[in-house]
Amino acid sequence: MDVTVVLCTWNRSKQLAKTLAAMCALRVPQGSEWELLVVNNNCTDATDEVTASFRGRLPVRRLFEPKQGLSNSRNCGIAAAAGELVVFTDDDVFVEPSWLEAYLGAAERWPEAAYFGGRIVPRYECQPPRWVQSNLRRFRNMFGVRDFGPDERPFQDGEGPFGGNMAFRRELLGQWRFAPDLGRSGNGRMMGEETALFAHLHEAGYRGVWVPEAGLGHFIPRRCFTRRYIWNYFRGQARTGIRLHGVPDQKLLWGAPRYHIRRFCLARLKSWILYPFGGDTWVTPFIHAAKSWGMIEECRAFRRGLVASEVTES
Repeated sequence: MDVTVVLCTWNRSKQLAKTLAAMCALRVPQGSEWELLVVNNNCTDATDEVTASFRGRLPVRRLFEPKQGLSNSRNCGIAAAAGELVVFTDDDVFVEPSWLEAYLGAAERWPEAAYFGGRIVPRYECQPPRWVQSNLRRFRNMFGVRDFGPDERPFQDGEGPFGGNMAFRRELLGQWRFAPDLGRSGNGRMMGEETALFAHLHEAGYRGVWVPEAGLGHFIPRRCFTRRYIWNYFRGQARTGIRLHGVPDQKLLWGAPRYHIRRFCLARLKSWILYPFGGDTWVTPFIHAAKSWGMIEECRAFRRGLVASEVTES
């Protein structure tokens, strides 16, 4: 088996159907064999029915992972993968026809590379509001956007794939797994499972390659253009940082760094004052407040020994 595609899903059957339909147009080099593993992570919708409807059009196999969480689902896919190259994607993407072809070619051209990543462009459900458009650079990670230019090349320091479009040589995944205490779980907003894995790989001397031709579009629903969504994203980002790096060496108040308590209060007040005036001046203090609140929450949980606490939407 040349390639295994692992697609993890949780209760997005309608979007999953569109993702699988796009995969039907994939170009696979003659003589290459691939499989598609759809990992059902306790779905309660029509995920299994949608998956089954593509049998005959795609080499699809359904897996079930009872432990909630994206990392658990990915690890389930790794355990079942037969391909020499294991490619991960999500249930809300639209792969380009050249996607698998590009990864197979890159794996052959760069035999020393351990992992690969491709381009991710946003596909918005509707036109983003003006304040989102003027802050797209700071929202790139939130929308899962990845673009390091048109040339295939090794990743530079600080670069790496995003989870919706990344590939690994299977022998590498025989030694490494995604951390179950990191990554999304249900409606949770914990992140960092990819960051942690790539940090370990880099420390161990493994390197990766940017493959721009392995491109896909990432569906961005209108609910992402809300203050609540942005708050939960940056709050979760900050909690992830504490989980990865520990509590900062700062003076504490009620189990949290005093600096971030003060920063939260000032930034939240500033965002409240600026929001009624329109424009996007409220965005920066709003993000600062969300990050500080996330750090406060995770620091307090960390000190209470609740390092496995979930980051859920509120």
